Amino acid sequence: MSRNKYSVRLLSTAEQDLQNLLFFIAADNVPAALAQGDRIEKKLSALSTYPRLGKVPNDVHLARLDYRVVVVDNYLIFYKISGKTVLVYRIIHGSRDIPGLLTDLGND
Repeated sequence: MSRNKYSVRLLSTAEQDLQNLLFFIAADNVPAALAQGDRIEKKLSALSTYPRLGKVPNDVHLARLDYRVVVVDNYLIFYKISGKTVLVYRIIHGSRDIPGLLTDLGND
């Protein structure tokens, strides 16, 4: 049985997050950066088939804003589902100020 595919779209902030984290890792270890990028790409690809793969965040405010989150190693991918599109808002390290980074975002 074939599942209906969703499109996965990285908003500009998420694209910048991904670029920054890969450059940061590559400064010390290029193979590790490539491997991290592959793991993130696989998770993003999985969202096209399983958009509800991520969980609702524990933070009540973020949950009310309809965010979902998937974890890839130390990185968190925050996204929302809009129709048949998965909108990726941020890809950030888990140690960052997550509510502060997400609550001011608009739809870009």
